Amino acid sequence: MMNRAIIFDLDGTLLNSLDDLADACNIVLQGRGFPTHPTGAYKIFIGDGLAVLMQRIVPKETEEETVQACCNEFAQVYKNCWHAKSKLYDGISTMLSDLVDDGITLAILSNKPDAFTQIIVEHFLRDVPFKYIAGQKKDIPKKPDPAGAIYAAKILGIPAENTIFVGDSAGDIQTGRRAGMKTIGVSWGFRTEEELRANKADKIVHSPEEIIYYVRATS
Repeated sequence: MMNRAIIFDLDGTLLNSLDDLADACNIVLQGRGFPTHPTGAYKIFIGDGLAVLMQRIVPKETEEETVQACCNEFAQVYKNCWHAKSKLYDGISTMLSDLVDDGITLAILSNKPDAFTQIIVEHFLRDVPFKYIAGQKKDIPKKPDPAGAIYAAKILGIPAENTIFVGDSAGDIQTGRRAGMKTIGVSWGFRTEEELRANKADKIVHSPEEIIYYVRATS
């Protein structure tokens, strides 16, 4: 079997973090006297980094200085609630264990700020031997720019053509495709199956178990 790697998105792919993210955002909005949003609306707001998230949820006329202040306030709120309601999607732990047993090298690349990405993976996935974990950093462009995925593959020592990028959004699929990787879109996440199809995911799966089947079938 060839050396292969899988790079996973985090939120909406491995972890259902929607409630905690929505709660933290709405606390920030309430503190500013801004209108809040229903939890389900955050499925569209989340995925392109913290600054973009704040820009999407505040009133349109909000000044950039206030948006940045909201980012700082979010960080203070979220650090106390990131694990209140979040949990791994059903079947994720078994899938990751099976991939490790099959000799697949694993990594995570998220647009969540890196500090939060690190503590969340340590809390929920500490027993999984990820070889590379990264959230959004100042020196690496966020997804869908492929630079982060290309760098991850370099660190893993696995060619892009032997790497699969797995995520729940257009940004994830675009990242993988631009990096020269195969892509898997997961239908259980924050975005729709239609979005994944429109962005030409190589495979769309409806359960973590299907990822195992796909990887083994294409080995």
